Amino acid sequence: MSQFQSVLKPMEKHQAYKLMATKASARKMQRILDQLLNEIDDKHRATRKDVVTLTRESQQRLMHYKELYLHRESLGEGELQIVYQNMTITEQCLANMGVLALTHVIKALDKEC
Repeated sequence: MSQFQSVLKPMEKHQAYKLMATKASARKMQRILDQLLNEIDDKHRATRKDVVTLTRESQQRLMHYKELYLHRESLGEGELQIVYQNMTITEQCLANMGVLALTHVIKALDKEC
């Protein structure tokens, strides 16, 4: 086995693991997005509030949290915690997944409207 091949084997294993992790994250993110859309629909049925309005409100909460999270060093944790607590449980799950998940879901919600 050449030196290149001995280095390549661990790299392939890492790439395969990373690909599996990425696929799992994408599936998890899609499940949470579906759950969020179901929550919006349930809230629409309960309150008769417009679905587009409810979707935009959720999107605004996610964007607000993302913006504060990106600037958390200059703001402090208190303000970020207040915004986080005002989010639904599903939105909090998305926030816990990180900025990339937030960005993806914000764009997906935009397409829903």
